[in-house]
Amino acid sequence: MNPLRVALVSDWYLPRVGGLETQMRGLALQLTAVGHHVEIVCANPGPGEIDGLTIHRMSSPLPRIETVWNYNATCAALAHIFSTRRYDLVHGHSAFSPLSLVGMYVARRLGIASLLTEHSVLRGFSGNILRTVNRFFQWMQHADAFAAVSSYVARELGEMSGREVVVLPNGILVEEFDRPNDDSAGPMVLAVMRLMRRKRPCDLVRAIPRVLAALPPGTPAPRFVVAGDGPMRSKVEREAARLGVTRHLELRGWMSREQVKELLSQATVFALPSSWEALSIATLEALAAGVPAVAMSGCGVTDIIQPGREGLLGANLDEFAASLARVVSDRALRDQLAGRARAAAERFAWSSVLQRHLEVYERVLARRRAEPSTFRPPVAA
Repeated sequence: MNPLRVALVSDWYLPRVGGLETQMRGLALQLTAVGHHVEIVCANPGPGEIDGLTIHRMSSPLPRIETVWNYNATCAALAHIFSTRRYDLVHGHSAFSPLSLVGMYVARRLGIASLLTEHSVLRGFSGNILRTVNRFFQWMQHADAFAAVSSYVARELGEMSGREVVVLPNGILVEEFDRPNDDSAGPMVLAVMRLMRRKRPCDLVRAIPRVLAALPPGTPAPRFVVAGDGPMRSKVEREAARLGVTRHLELRGWMSREQVKELLSQATVFALPSSWEALSIATLEALAAGVPAVAMSGCGVTDIIQPGREGLLGANLDEFAASLARVVSDRALRDQLAGRARAAAERFAWSSVLQRHLEVYERVLARRRAEPSTFRPPVAA
């Protein structure tokens, strides 16, 4: 493939730190490393360059949906960036990002190849929002192709749009987590999450008394350590006090990546209580560190964990807690799961994930070349 000029578009990018921002950065750096030119187009404030990447930050608020139809100032600004920077492909990230959706719209108008990747679970209220937006904006028709970070989200997006959706998973640098595991300080159940409702941190707290009750006699009680912070911290603390498990719970707050890696090297088992995970980068990193994972079934994490191989899955809170207790108390099971964990993470190494992106890019570019341009120059409202 000849070197491409690619724009990665979303409302959010560094210095804001989250799963989506981390993945956009990783993809940009991986593409750049193999000779492609990548720029970021985003809406949050920050510097115009990070990691040597040019970042175009929108200076005005995002448009309301109805103004998109009138080629408002944001459409015109994006059209100016896309055309003057001469991108070959515009890759939007998340249908929940207005800027990403507008980017797909403008790319189509300019005849530029476009791809939209969904990073979030679409069921429930959030999915209804996207369906409502589609009635006014018809965003499901703008991108040349759709992708999703897991087969679960791909099915959701395919059902919603009636279009083919390819799976382009999140990638990780597996080699960053190559540290010897040392749980000599005693068993630790580790969770890495933002303390927000969708992550269900209170369910982790509610699992604690269930886990303690399920441990065989003589098994040391594990520490439940949470790396992360967020708006539900006080509620988590109150729930722990209500259940009388405060002494078993350590809320470490926000931690750097190096600090999280250190915790992973000490963890006995990784816990993911949320059933709204599109894929879960934190779980991938735990497996890369050789830590078996226990998570909830019925979401994108099933692309990562095959029950009984590198971790266990629970259909409800009782099963989730029982699985944690099994891994903590059964050394043979834990060693068996840990032995397969890193191999599971290798499937999501950037070397493999990047190749999948490039294959999809090539197909999208070929499709765009085969279709006539629909160019209509956007103008400011």
